Amino acid sequence: MRNFSVRKYQIIRLVRKIIKNSSLSVYANLWSASGFTITLNYLLKDDQRLSTHFSETPTPQQVSEFHADETRSEVESARKIVHLIDPIFHDRRYEEYFDLWARAGFHVTPVPPQVENPAFKPNLFLLGAAKSGTTTLYAYLSEIPGVCLSFPKEPVFFEAEYELGLEHYRRRYFAHWKGEPIIGEARHRNLYLPFIASRIFATNPEAKLIVCLRNPIERAYSHWWHGYARKYETLDFEQAITEDIARIRAGWNTTTPREIEIYKETLDYRGKGIYRSYVDSGYYYEQIERYLKHFPANQLKVVLFEDLQRNPFSVVCEIESFLGIEYHTLENFSPKHENPHRSEKPDANRKPMSPEFRAMLVEHYQPHNDKLARYLGKDLSHWR
Repeated sequence: MRNFSVRKYQIIRLVRKIIKNSSLSVYANLWSASGFTITLNYLLKDDQRLSTHFSETPTPQQVSEFHADETRSEVESARKIVHLIDPIFHDRRYEEYFDLWARAGFHVTPVPPQVENPAFKPNLFLLGAAKSGTTTLYAYLSEIPGVCLSFPKEPVFFEAEYELGLEHYRRRYFAHWKGEPIIGEARHRNLYLPFIASRIFATNPEAKLIVCLRNPIERAYSHWWHGYARKYETLDFEQAITEDIARIRAGWNTTTPREIEIYKETLDYRGKGIYRSYVDSGYYYEQIERYLKHFPANQLKVVLFEDLQRNPFSVVCEIESFLGIEYHTLENFSPKHENPHRSEKPDANRKPMSPEFRAMLVEHYQPHNDKLARYLGKDLSHWR
């Protein structure tokens, strides 16, 4: 049974946190797309507002949840409210709490179900991997008339909002869509997470998939540095990789319903999951194979990061051919290296990887690289 006792009071605290900043309207579209609205109860005076203290001693779970609420950003709080209210509405329990929330200073009101636009069907997915060129490809494809890519670049819909429906996806990430025939996104974790392939297939079995891949050792190091330079990661590279390998060996890989639910509940506003994924984000063939269980091979194209760096025009033209469009020419093509964070944290302070640790990673990735090389029909022996 769901613990609605905890949820109803969490909702009060989180909504009040947002009300304190007078910013309920900022999240109106998010909540409306999720099936409800939140508005102030203007008839209630401040001294009449319901206390969120429990009449009985709170459980350790309640204490833990409430402490977590105190540290959430406003954006995280708004998204957390969606996850808390959704099961209450799903179980048709919301009428029990209307008066409670009204006495707390706000109204939660269901909105009519949204009718999906039959013309809106996402059909292009730049799947990842992380730190392998998806942002650059996103920039190239965004230039093309007839292509509409999500804003922001990396929606968390398929990993955390899938139950909210395709109309939520359109309204939240494609408000700028004006009927373009190619509709896509570039969330890199769509490649990594095991449960996403079936969801994308269910959404559109005719979708085109693009996978960008990079030497997994260089990719892991770049992935680690991205977090370490911004203080998201506290461990040095070798410690972080060692812990990640231990997590993999322990069998935590977001495949069971419980693991998926924990991942969803702990996803932060940056789209960062509950655990490190530096190492197994480089198990490329395993990830591609998950998609090939659903999609025919001719709907999936692999791009190598090194080719994109060396000859971007050729790679972009290949992708356009794969999508059945023509736009870029030598006259209108402008090389890009898109990384919105690059100028913030220069790479000069990166510590080099020790030869011994690199050798360990070469050995670790060898069987994965061999499978990928056979699939691609390419020599990847330089991935060391």
